[in-house]
Amino acid sequence: MAKDFTAQALALQLKRRGSMPTSQSLFQVSDLIQFMSEEVQSTIAPKMTAVREEYFVHIEDVPIVTTQESYALPTRAMGNALRDYCLLDSAGSEINLPRLVPEVLKTNPAQTSNRLFGAYLQNEKLFIFPNTDGFPGYSVRFRYMRRPSDLVEKSSASQITAINPTLNEVTVSSAVSTWTTATEFDFIGNASPFVSKGDDRTINSLVTNVLTFDNTLPTDLAIGDWVVEAMFSPVPQIPYQAFNWLAQLGVIRSMDALTDEKSLKNAYTAADRMEADFIKLITPRVQGSVQRINNRNGIFDWSSGFGTRRGGTY
Repeated sequence: MAKDFTAQALALQLKRRGSMPTSQSLFQVSDLIQFMSEEVQSTIAPKMTAVREEYFVHIEDVPIVTTQESYALPTRAMGNALRDYCLLDSAGSEINLPRLVPEVLKTNPAQTSNRLFGAYLQNEKLFIFPNTDGFPGYSVRFRYMRRPSDLVEKSSASQITAINPTLNEVTVSSAVSTWTTATEFDFIGNASPFVSKGDDRTINSLVTNVLTFDNTLPTDLAIGDWVVEAMFSPVPQIPYQAFNWLAQLGVIRSMDALTDEKSLKNAYTAADRMEADFIKLITPRVQGSVQRINNRNGIFDWSSGFGTRRGGTY
């Protein structure tokens, strides 16, 4: 029997953990899923990001447009923050784009040429300075922690039963009644950690349960993966080993709503233990490798004249 990883199945586990009577009518399954969705965003994702083991990191390349100086940050970036950014040339090589602060951007009338180069953040945009005229064919590469999608019941999504990459067609078990050619879709993997295999995809045709997409399908798309409206997911986008912790956090949310203080204390104790065990499991992420950090801007660099090479000594 295939494992059910959906938030709906996890909601049933939440009810068992919280000893909720089947006949209770205060919390519907949709309410419990919403509790867990909020806990993924406010608790689990920040905790996983804090261990700095590159969880949730995605890449988005935005082509440079001549004379356009600013580029919007990815809308799904967690906390509207970036892991890194750089330039990408036509050969696919990454080029350092130093971060500038507003104070250094002021013009000096005595300067005959402006040698300052880099980028700076301003609200939700990245500005390239002094301009992008010299980078035809280049892109800005954003690395960012992708925000996990909000959880929904599995009736709002459908699993893939067939894939035709030649025609960009995906057949699903049953198309959701609200889907139209104006709907944007995400492809969500059905294996831990349930990553997105494609965001904000558009279609030009929806016939019964066959969707024809405008662009090439992801090469790793597989039978059993999910098609769902953009920004949502029927499965929690976290490692499977964190599911029990998530269910326990959902128990706390429901008990807090019921003001069950005695049970709430025990639930917190269990959640703290699960959190500690999970963090130990993922830190370090690679058990047998020592992380090395190269200081590209240190004194021991090619330009320093100390007889050393970038990243180490001879």
